[in-house]
Amino acid sequence: MPATPSELTVAAPGAAEPTAAGVPATERRLAMLVELSSDGIVGVAHDGVITDWSRGAETILGRPAAEAVGKLWLDFVPPEERAHEDEVLTQAFDGVASPVHESRRVRADGTFADVIVATFPYRGERGDVAGATQVIRDVSSLRSLEEQLRRAQRLSAQGMLAAMTAHDVTNSLGVALGHATLCRELHADDAALRAQFDPIIHAIKLAGSICNQFRNLATDASAAGCDEIDLVETARAGFQMLERVVERELVFEAPAQRLPVIADPTLIEQILVNLVLNARDATGPQGRIAVRVRSQPSDDAAAPVILEVEDNGVGIPPEIQRNLFKAFFTTKRRGRGTGLGLASVLKLVKEMGGELELDSVPGRGTAMRIVLPRAGDALSHSNQP
Repeated sequence: MPATPSELTVAAPGAAEPTAAGVPATERRLAMLVELSSDGIVGVAHDGVITDWSRGAETILGRPAAEAVGKLWLDFVPPEERAHEDEVLTQAFDGVASPVHESRRVRADGTFADVIVATFPYRGERGDVAGATQVIRDVSSLRSLEEQLRRAQRLSAQGMLAAMTAHDVTNSLGVALGHATLCRELHADDAALRAQFDPIIHAIKLAGSICNQFRNLATDASAAGCDEIDLVETARAGFQMLERVVERELVFEAPAQRLPVIADPTLIEQILVNLVLNARDATGPQGRIAVRVRSQPSDDAAAPVILEVEDNGVGIPPEIQRNLFKAFFTTKRRGRGTGLGLASVLKLVKEMGGELELDSVPGRGTAMRIVLPRAGDALSHSNQP
């Protein structure tokens, strides 16, 4: 039975060490340190059989000592790494410690633990090599964090490249939009020909909106473009544009009075386009999409303002809702979705001091609500330290 701290005493210099059950205090202290270590400490005999298995090893690999002692150590090493580990153990049996190296070990549930391994010979009382000892340190969490950092760095680099590309494309689209608008005005007396320019202008604006999504993901869009606007008027203007091109039953509901918020009208329109197009994709030809602007129910005159897009489509399953706002996540077939629309919407809403709410029931439809602080409340909030 391992010694407890209260049983340990320190021998005076030159004095014989006290013993408990015939075990010197130094050995008992070392045994306790081994058991308390979070590192896994494994003893391996010359035939490759495990002779010792610490509590740290139990924690890292999920196997109690009773299941490990007597088994071959290489059984807990992935097949592709066994040749190297066998060489390391052979060196230890020859009395040579091996440099610390990275490896993997098989957990009880079949998953792999990323570990750092130190291997050295274990010598008996006569100084001969009685086996090998491996100390393993679990670095799985560290490796996971490193991978997350690499992904974040890749996304950041991709975002900056996308933003620069989108900037150049937007410049070209601006020229195309200007010429298309001019041509439409030059044919003001020919209604049929003038109408042909409407879908061209709309397509250019949508292409520009996609470019803005890339730029918004890589830059801070919350700067100088925000001002006090009437959300009812801004949403109605965006709705009227969408009404001409979205082949669904569209309904607009808003109060007669102004609902002021601090926002960029272009970004509000971009958010509305994203949400309505997503609603269109979730509904059939007979689908219904409602765009609503209203105050949050409250007796407070400064209650937040809500922009809501609701459809009667297929709804969103809970497992998809958890990933819906992640960049590059999409359920649309290849070539139909970038996975940037809702990620961009969420980013823009937060930068304007708002919240995005999702309410969806599979088979019954989806409602997306943008909750923005009313203009006076938004200004007082922004002035807080």
